[in-house]
Amino acid sequence: MAACLCAPDAAAFDLPQGTPGRQAGMWQVELSGRLEHQDGVFNIRKTSRICLDAKADGALHELNFRESEMFAAAAGEACEAPRFSLRGNVLSAASSCRGSAGGGQPAGSRAIRWTTTFVDARHVQTQFSSQNQGPLFDSALRFTESMRYLGGCEAGYRAGDMLKMSWKVDGDETLKSRSRENVHRLLEDYRLSTRSTLERIHKGGSAAP
Repeated sequence: MAACLCAPDAAAFDLPQGTPGRQAGMWQVELSGRLEHQDGVFNIRKTSRICLDAKADGALHELNFRESEMFAAAAGEACEAPRFSLRGNVLSAASSCRGSAGGGQPAGSRAIRWTTTFVDARHVQTQFSSQNQGPLFDSALRFTESMRYLGGCEAGYRAGDMLKMSWKVDGDETLKSRSRENVHRLLEDYRLSTRSTLERIHKGGSAAP
């Protein structure tokens, strides 16, 4: 069933029972991907570290979807809850997002898909894609994210803390300095942004605040 803008809230996100857990401790995250839209094609490479426990591990599964859902809401689209499939050590998921422009005219839609492979206890790899068909232009984001276990969390890190180490676009570094985030705080920010945007649309406003 297609999502609708009649329910101003973020989609549910329920991992299937039996989803393998990443080992508690510090993980290195290497992301490489490509963003394609009307302004051109951009190659992206990111490096970060994250301190995980069981709760932060579950939040990290959700993070990329929530970010894409937030961008979809900004384009006037609501996303359905992801459909999961767990087969052995491979977790697959897919979600569709649709919207309606003013006057009932067709607006954009997008398909979000990802596959996470639990290679072993110390190595996890994710293939992620978000493809948008908009009323003005199409866009696509595809990336591979590789995670490797480093050991115990470093001193001063709580579970969920993330360190952004590098963010390159077409080979040029865009981070002025390393910065800290927290996966739980980011998730809450993404959910709140999606909820407030869909509520504004539901009341007859625009996606922009």
